Amino acid sequence: MKKSRFPRLTAWAVCLLLATSACHAESLREKIDAILAAPELEEAALSVRVVELPAGRVLYSYHADEPLPLASNAKIVTTAAALDLLGGDFELTTTLVAHGSVEKGALYGDLVVVGQGDPGISEHWNGSDVMEPLRRFARETRDAGLLRVEGDLVADDFYFDRQFHCPSWPSDQWIHWYEAPVAALAFNDNCVDAVIAPGPRAGGPADITLLPDVGYVTLRNRTKTSATRKRPSYGFYRKRFDNDVTAKGYYPLGAGPAKTNFTVHDPSLYLATALRKALADEGIEVTGKVRRMVRDEYGKFEGGKVLAVHRTTLAEAVRFCNLNSQNLYAEMILKTMGREVEGAGSF
Repeated sequence: MKKSRFPRLTAWAVCLLLATSACHAESLREKIDAILAAPELEEAALSVRVVELPAGRVLYSYHADEPLPLASNAKIVTTAAALDLLGGDFELTTTLVAHGSVEKGALYGDLVVVGQGDPGISEHWNGSDVMEPLRRFARETRDAGLLRVEGDLVADDFYFDRQFHCPSWPSDQWIHWYEAPVAALAFNDNCVDAVIAPGPRAGGPADITLLPDVGYVTLRNRTKTSATRKRPSYGFYRKRFDNDVTAKGYYPLGAGPAKTNFTVHDPSLYLATALRKALADEGIEVTGKVRRMVRDEYGKFEGGKVLAVHRTTLAEAVRFCNLNSQNLYAEMILKTMGREVEGAGSF
């Protein structure tokens, strides 16, 4: 969830299920009035409507017809619709498939990583090592007898469209985690984490460590370690459609480390690049390129041998999405609904 740039709170309540025997309308009005009278909400823009279901009787109304941005309340409707249409046991998957013939430990063909809306290859699910699911993919590839791939590592993200950013999003905030690009393949919430700390001497650059460091972004470190500044002041910048990242600003000498993050462009290639590193760490060489599948190839890779699958249930994704107000998860769930119900995974 993105914090509002305006000095007020927007709140919206709709379709609240109530048992009137447990909470009469009069006491409900008193309780909500007391909440809205709180000093913290004095400058807030509020719109509230409480409806008794299934009768449809309005139990409470306060500026209910005033149009306000729904903000992250939209996640409640989105995820409820997904659970209703697809069910909590529906699986969002990332699958590694070998296409080609295997001779003496070599695959004469391509490895294809297929995305179907799985957000779960993330440190939120895998502790401190976000690479662990991909390391498992590499181990299972080796267990299948593959030591070399005489072809490419191909990212198949055609489960969704390739419009990574919704046209209605703010046009100048694509580097922030809450505006992470949306694709059928996702890795580390489609962000790179950065740990920043002061350098060894004033005037020199601050120390920046990228996590996971898979070689997908190019970092230009133009920060300075400062002996006079009391508070950190820094940021990461890139153009919308590339992964050349510049760090600028100041970090106080003697200050402790801090962790931040920034988004990447083209998350499908990000995951595939990380997978190539995991394969290399396991001693498996990919002689070809890391690339996205092209439209003419779609359908060409039918069949093949499944080497590994990562699964996240819809219930798990919904729980994390709503408890943490994670925009990327909500958008991936939305596109999954589109693909499964209407045949098009789009905004």
